[in-house]
Amino acid sequence: MKSAKSMYKKEKTIEIKDLSIGYRSKKNTRIVAESIISTIYSGELTCLLGSNGIGKSTLLRTLTGFQPQLVGDIFIYNKRIKNYSEKELATLVSVVLTEKFDIKNMTSYELIGLGRSPYTGFWGKLTPDDKRHIEEAIDQVKIKDLSPRMVDTLSDGERQKVMIAKALAQDTPIILLDEPTAFLDFPSKVEIMQLLHQLSRKTNKTIFLSTHDLELALQIADKIWLMDTEHGIQIGTPEDLSLNGNLSNFFARKGIVFDQNTGLFRVENDFNRKIKVSGCGQKYAMIQKALLRNGILASGDIDSGLSIDIQDNQIVLYQPEQKPILISSIEELLNYIII
Repeated sequence: MKSAKSMYKKEKTIEIKDLSIGYRSKKNTRIVAESIISTIYSGELTCLLGSNGIGKSTLLRTLTGFQPQLVGDIFIYNKRIKNYSEKELATLVSVVLTEKFDIKNMTSYELIGLGRSPYTGFWGKLTPDDKRHIEEAIDQVKIKDLSPRMVDTLSDGERQKVMIAKALAQDTPIILLDEPTAFLDFPSKVEIMQLLHQLSRKTNKTIFLSTHDLELALQIADKIWLMDTEHGIQIGTPEDLSLNGNLSNFFARKGIVFDQNTGLFRVENDFNRKIKVSGCGQKYAMIQKALLRNGILASGDIDSGLSIDIQDNQIVLYQPEQKPILISSIEELLNYIII
């Protein structure tokens, strides 16, 4: 039996040619980003990264057709976006926005059902086919238990799942999301990002989202768009952007270091003391981390009067002219050596 991934062939869904985005008024034009050239494919999760105010939402609004481009072209299935009617576009692109909304007297099922509005006409009457799409969306997101609940009783994470189900019920090949993990706790962020990645694989949809969750995006996304004022937009897999140094350059600011070997971020702390620490393994790494956070560089290459040794997973503290002390926890160790 073929896997879900092998059942589909990736195809070009969005093509961007020499695109400039921004705002035009009678007096002037403000360019947010320019000369964007890229292709987005089905079956991929693409994450747009950038600082606040850099223009991520502007780019998303332009890709959805909510905002006109300044220069260049956006093609959806080889047709210019401006040549689609609103109704045609609603059958190709669904959008999940980050804004919280206040909806009362509506069940989750009814909200998901609004995703069928491009097909139901003026009265919004759901046909058996519409209901089938709604049920499929609920099953895909695994929120059967949420469908009868009132929207205003849902948590932020539950509500975001319902909005993703609404986009799926809209049955578009492209889903664009603006900060879908905003306002969520960390486990919910992970769950939503994993869900979107799985959906891109299982449904072969193009899923493109903006996010501030750098670590999650670098672990889960198929493609990354790095957006900044100095270099414009740089595009590639997380691994390629790491290897070619683009990620290191992008986050080269005081206190933030991108480790090219691990593909993760670390905070660089200053230190004013050095202590010899001998050992290896997880406890060794955690002691190094805790000491550096407190301004102490710990390493086995350091020569110091006070030293720490990890023996058989136990922490032993050595002090000049004193008996060795067996330490039970890192907190106890810090109490001993931090003055």
